[in-house]
Amino acid sequence: MWKIAVILFAIIIFIALILVAISWIRDYAEEKNKTSSKEKEKFKDLDPQSIEVVHAMDSFTEYLGAIQKGPLNDNDRNNSDQLFAVVGDSETVVKRLTDILYKFPHKTSEFFDITTYIIPLTKKLLEDYNFYARQGSAIADKNKMKCLEGLEVINKMLVKKADSMIEDKYIDLHADVEVLMNLYGDNELGAHN
Repeated sequence: MWKIAVILFAIIIFIALILVAISWIRDYAEEKNKTSSKEKEKFKDLDPQSIEVVHAMDSFTEYLGAIQKGPLNDNDRNNSDQLFAVVGDSETVVKRLTDILYKFPHKTSEFFDITTYIIPLTKKLLEDYNFYARQGSAIADKNKMKCLEGLEVINKMLVKKADSMIEDKYIDLHADVEVLMNLYGDNELGAHN
């Protein structure tokens, strides 16, 4: 008799666990739908072109956030703090620019130089930094520092761009981008590609 009671108790516990799991799954789905609704609400006043720019900026912010989770590799633990500081500054200014885009969706066209030139150049400098960090030589250390300098210049350009957008002035970054591309594009940096 007590065996039947134990089996019934086990069945009741099992059913209770299934009901709890179903409840958790339902809550998760509802939360995901709320988030999706918030996303749609956030984009309701933006045209498709602006939404594309916002997604590019958000994706870039996630990319920068992922870099900050740890050193790029074991050979570079000494310089990683400086890299993380620069990348943290980049992440902050990119979030600021994304917020500006939400507030002023009519300024989408002013973001094309960022999404077309600045984001790819930043990624290239970060990839080059990682490449040189694995080398562990004096020349590689010099090139890593050039990458960091380039990233700092980009941060200054982005801050200048954000400030100009808030002040409602148009700033064309093409000249600054060309200088950066000449300095960091085809020199010894990027030679590993």
